[in-house]
Amino acid sequence: MENVLGEAPTHLLIVSLSALFVILVLRYVILRVIYFISKSSEVNKLSFEALRKHYFPSLYVFLGLFIYDITAFAFELEVYENLFNTAVLISFTWLMAKTVKFISMVIYRKYDYQIAGDNIKERKIHTQALFLEKILVVVVWVLGLAFALLTIDQVKGVGTKLLASAGILSVVVGFAAQKGIANLIAGFQIAFTQPIRIDDVVVVEGEWGRIEEITLTYVVVKTWDWRRLVLPVTYFTQKPFQNWTRSSSDRLGNITFWADYSLDVPKLRAALDDIIRDSELFNGEFWNLQVVDANERAMQLRILVTSETSQIDWDLRCEIREKVLQYIRQTQPDALPTIRLESPRDDNQSLEKGPFDHSPQNLHS
Repeated sequence: MENVLGEAPTHLLIVSLSALFVILVLRYVILRVIYFISKSSEVNKLSFEALRKHYFPSLYVFLGLFIYDITAFAFELEVYENLFNTAVLISFTWLMAKTVKFISMVIYRKYDYQIAGDNIKERKIHTQALFLEKILVVVVWVLGLAFALLTIDQVKGVGTKLLASAGILSVVVGFAAQKGIANLIAGFQIAFTQPIRIDDVVVVEGEWGRIEEITLTYVVVKTWDWRRLVLPVTYFTQKPFQNWTRSSSDRLGNITFWADYSLDVPKLRAALDDIIRDSELFNGEFWNLQVVDANERAMQLRILVTSETSQIDWDLRCEIREKVLQYIRQTQPDALPTIRLESPRDDNQSLEKGPFDHSPQNLHS
């Protein structure tokens, strides 16, 4: 044994060089294979970059420590063996956590809701993958660290005591963290029943915005003016809110305006057809113009038009409103809302000079 311990540094040096050589060879082979596969699509190229930057470091560390651990076991170096056992478990935990993140990243790239048109499916998968990623990473680290600590003899006694008091501790923690547990359960409910998804357009607390982030305990809503509303996940399971993209991202927008009774509605409808169909924001499905209200001074018209998303709907409505008002001002300016003041007059009396006739003769008399 003394000879083995004396030769331990030499053995470790040889193993270090061997491990480095094996890792470099594996790195070259894996990179070449993945690079060859990544030529098939843009998604694979992005996945290759993510794999090279984020996944390989943890893989190299695990392989190196694993080789060291085998060497320590082969040469019966108990001190090194215990150390490397713990290090291998921690590195393996890191590798598994990175694996979860890498798989999630591949899913995000494949189902990118930002480049899809009607992206209901993409947002559904993205939301579920995001929630499962967070849960799995926490579970992997908790289990990995627990097994790593159990390899240390000094920690086993502490772990036994902690397990013995786990029943009482769970009751205390349960009372102290009722809201946190409720948020966690609500997070599971949102992930699988999906009343909201990533990039959903919602109206909460009177604010219009998009779901920007969903975590285990809270949801971030990005408003139209780039503010952030941070709400607990229980908000979306206990309070009513509007979800404009629950089943589809298509929107039916409406534009209302008032006009004088002299407006030629059929002529405006013909011009509106050209305005809408020339717009790149119109999805080509439906539009309509109707007179929906009237009073003693003017009539109210409503334009209905469809678009692919709520953001496009807003821009399209602004564009149509501007062009319609411009058209009326240029072709039928008298059709803009006006207030008329009329008084009855006697034509015969108006031709005679009255007591308030302002002729030069009366003014000088």
